[in-house]
Amino acid sequence: MVSILKNNIVTEQINIERQKVGLRRDIMQINNTISFELKRNFRRFIVLLIVYAGIFFLSLLMNELLYDLMGEFAPTDSISLMQNYIGQFFILALIISAAMFGGSIIAEDFYRQTGNLLFPKISKTRLLVGRLISRYILNALCILFFYVLVATTSFIKYQEVDLKIFYSIGWALLYSFVLLCFVSFLSSFMKNTSFTIITSILFLLIVMQMVPVILSYSGVVENNEIPMFFIFSYFGNIISECLNMPAVRYETITHPPALEYSQWSTPSEFGAALGMIIYIIIFLTLAYILYQRRQSKSE
Repeated sequence: MVSILKNNIVTEQINIERQKVGLRRDIMQINNTISFELKRNFRRFIVLLIVYAGIFFLSLLMNELLYDLMGEFAPTDSISLMQNYIGQFFILALIISAAMFGGSIIAEDFYRQTGNLLFPKISKTRLLVGRLISRYILNALCILFFYVLVATTSFIKYQEVDLKIFYSIGWALLYSFVLLCFVSFLSSFMKNTSFTIITSILFLLIVMQMVPVILSYSGVVENNEIPMFFIFSYFGNIISECLNMPAVRYETITHPPALEYSQWSTPSEFGAALGMIIYIIIFLTLAYILYQRRQSKSE
């Protein structure tokens, strides 16, 4: 009886040690993947920094030189200035960077027939986790770079930087992860990287922008915000609108002579957070399932 108990104790200790060794190996492989992917995507990171800088200077041109020509009023305070910079052009930069970083995250393994061969051989799960973390880090650095430029401009012009900018940074980082997860989902079943990048950009820029307009003109969203939650690009509006909360979230717009439509300009903070978390879970789950089931010719 005593010997049986001793054998059970020894067996449990061995299993515990194996679990610890396995966990350390998993963490080490994920860390190695992150390090490898950071180095491998560094050139792409530099290119996207240039893209973000270009978007910033385009916004600077609009704010400083073209307002008088267009008959519009220039920003008069820090909040207004930051809202103008963190608008549609910035959303464009988020879409481009998410597509560039996420387009190859899965598709390249099957296009190039690598068979996920890193040394030592790593599972698809750990490979996907490491790639997501590394590319999100690079994407986040691009976003922070843009906000540093905006904050610097605000400080130079108004000698202040409103602390609400940190809310906007948080929303931008969360929304960028939604976009990265969406592109990763597309990458999990598309044939190659280039097609994934082009498809994701066109879908996010054209389809996701047209649907809210169609819903607004059709009257479907009149006093009803629920349809907007099925369009995950809607949550990106809070990035700039959070600077002026509580914003007018629902408005009716009239264009002469007789064109009138209603639209939702931004979700609430709670709605945006909940909606983005749900979409992250959905896209990551689908990407993971498709990645696990997908087989390359070398497997």
